[in-house]
Amino acid sequence: MKRRAKTEQCGSNAADNIQAQAPSSIGSSNIEDEQIGNGIYSDATSSESILSKALMNLSFNDRNAIEEEIHGVSCVLPQETDRLLTESLASFDRELARIEHKPGYLKAQALLMANSATHTHFWMDRREFRLRFLRSELFRPREAAVRFAGCMDFLLDIYGEYALRRPIRLTDMSREEMMVLREGTYQLLPYRDRSGRRIYAIVVNSRKDVSRRVLLKVLFYLWFVLSGGSDIANNDINNIETQRKGAITVIFPSVARMNSENSNSTALQNVKFLKERTEINAVVGGVIPIRITAIHICLTRSVRFQIVSSFVFFLKQYSTRLRIHLGDPLEIRYKLQGYGIPAEFIPATDAGNIKNINLRQWMKLRKHVEKEEQEWMVQTGTLYSSLSESEGEHSLASTAVGIYMPMSNIVECPLSIDVVFRRGQSLNFHPGNAMFQNLIELRIHEHTIDPKTTQSRRLALEMELIEKVRSNGGRFLKWEVDKRWWVNMDSVETTTKGNNNSNNSQREALDKEILSKVHYAFRDFRKKMLRTKQELIVNASSTHVFEQQQDGQKRARFLHNNTKKAAAIVQKWRWTIVHKVGVCFDLILFISFTKMALVTAIVRRR
Repeated sequence: MKRRAKTEQCGSNAADNIQAQAPSSIGSSNIEDEQIGNGIYSDATSSESILSKALMNLSFNDRNAIEEEIHGVSCVLPQETDRLLTESLASFDRELARIEHKPGYLKAQALLMANSATHTHFWMDRREFRLRFLRSELFRPREAAVRFAGCMDFLLDIYGEYALRRPIRLTDMSREEMMVLREGTYQLLPYRDRSGRRIYAIVVNSRKDVSRRVLLKVLFYLWFVLSGGSDIANNDINNIETQRKGAITVIFPSVARMNSENSNSTALQNVKFLKERTEINAVVGGVIPIRITAIHICLTRSVRFQIVSSFVFFLKQYSTRLRIHLGDPLEIRYKLQGYGIPAEFIPATDAGNIKNINLRQWMKLRKHVEKEEQEWMVQTGTLYSSLSESEGEHSLASTAVGIYMPMSNIVECPLSIDVVFRRGQSLNFHPGNAMFQNLIELRIHEHTIDPKTTQSRRLALEMELIEKVRSNGGRFLKWEVDKRWWVNMDSVETTTKGNNNSNNSQREALDKEILSKVHYAFRDFRKKMLRTKQELIVNASSTHVFEQQQDGQKRARFLHNNTKKAAAIVQKWRWTIVHKVGVCFDLILFISFTKMALVTAIVRRR
């Protein structure tokens, strides 16, 4: 806690210097192909100097704050208060008015004036949308206004005027753009890391030529959705955590392809391809309303140093937040888990193939959500919000025609404090589920083990646990198997006024369903405890038998060794005795023969 408090105290100072790591606008890189070919950026000294210089420009507290944020321990964003939000929004408007070159914003205002009879405020000018840019720039009004104007210019240039009239959708993609998206090179992971940040994965397994405009359009759409898209019907409740804590990028190139192309003839092509793709990502990163808090680059140890140093140079604006992991795929996944990243969801196999199952489910969800939004806009007859400036702080559900936009119960990516239920999967890697398991463990004895606990008391404990999760801002989500997305079990969809009875009945049904889920969670936790206890008993028993076997083997070996030694001694003495007896027998025979010879000689002389 002291460490976290220290980080919060230095948050404002860290924000001053950390801001340089996420510039409001990033232009194209000034690297020439001749320079790449000459190997200027393949030198280890140049890449190391970039990293060391970036770190040396920061104070100790700033470096510590960045390191903790990269590991998901803390967040450098200042604590949000009503005063901070009000003053920042007012300063944002003043800074936006000072920007002279803003063709996108001026075009949006002109379109708004042309439809002033029915519309008074366009959707990108809403309070919630501007707060996204303020959070991405750590509540620096000047930088946030520049990023906002750059975003408007980008939409006008890449998408066209319709992107200023309404939110961009998946249906705006051309056939070529949809093909690039379906390839799966760029994906949003279905779960967050342990600190609640969304994960943007880049899995490169080919150098297929794609036009710059197509890539810009596809990448901006992904980041736009990651930051929240047009989901302001719920006052950005599904996206505030992402906007505050930012997002991380994981670059996971194909290991098999990199190993097969690890030669001098392809090194230059790889660097050029890397330069083009990194430049495009940098352009998009300069206009999106989200903060990139860490970039993880995963490479094999056999990769040429030109690739590593090129990554460092092309991403030098994020140099203090850059982490390069070298090793085989399994080793890299373990390293990513150390940063709180659910590496099992990285959309790449060890063979270098891209996994698209989560991508297909995500695209299905986006089409459904965007279709509902489009139908609501047609129903209300508006492409802009119909709110005035004074009403701008309220939900988009408040329209002048008395029709209320449904509070969508679909959740694209669970928050870190949400509890998720999915049949056949425990999902204990999810932070919300880990917290939920801890709450159950604190109550399991009284709820399940103690025989004196009454049924009413068990029900009270279950309700207490539910309220504990809700008091922390968490929700209960369940996986819709047929639709393949998460739904909020606490949500009661409201389309019109005067249906309180229907809402109450829906609420009671949802509460019963949540209670049932919690009850089974206690039961499953009890089964898990018994299973763990049984495994410990079996392991202890097996260890005892093993020790007995080992002890018996030791005794057998001792007796066997002693028997062998005794037999050897007996054999030795036996041969010794036989030898001595033989010598004595030979001596007796010699004496006998000598005596007989002497007697014979004496007799002959006589």
